[in-house]
Amino acid sequence: MSSEQLLVEWLKDERRCSHLLGAEDSSDGDNHFGGKDGMTKSVIYLEISAFIKSRNGVHRPPKGVESKVNALMSSYKKTKDWINNTGQGVLLEDCEVFFRELVTKKFPYFYDLDPVLCQRPSIDSYTNDGKYSDTASDSEVSDSENEVGKRPVGPLHRSAN
Repeated sequence: MSSEQLLVEWLKDERRCSHLLGAEDSSDGDNHFGGKDGMTKSVIYLEISAFIKSRNGVHRPPKGVESKVNALMSSYKKTKDWINNTGQGVLLEDCEVFFRELVTKKFPYFYDLDPVLCQRPSIDSYTNDGKYSDTASDSEVSDSENEVGKRPVGPLHRSAN
């Protein structure tokens, strides 16, 4: 398994994801979403690095893991925004299978991560360039208040099987 796939596997675990990004619908108000049980984000990235090395033998430095997490969160957010805006119109016009293909072309791990990320306000703090920002622009805030983070009903959340 690639390091990226292992990172996604790590993030798919609700308990682990909560350690890094905070529990569903919660934040501590100062954008430090790690820190549960005294764990800082640095310690969590070190833990993820050790997880990857134990599973595929490849060392990924914690800073590299942090960059990859930021990039994954940004890609997730961009795909979620697309679904909530343009994507829903595509879903109405085209079949569900085609819609799933479009979503996975935009972000291959969307359906893997959506169950644990869809209700986390911290996701809105990731910018389109893959960086974490403690201040969102006015357009990002208005988009996130309208749709991002709400779980759509229907084929979007059905199993791919």
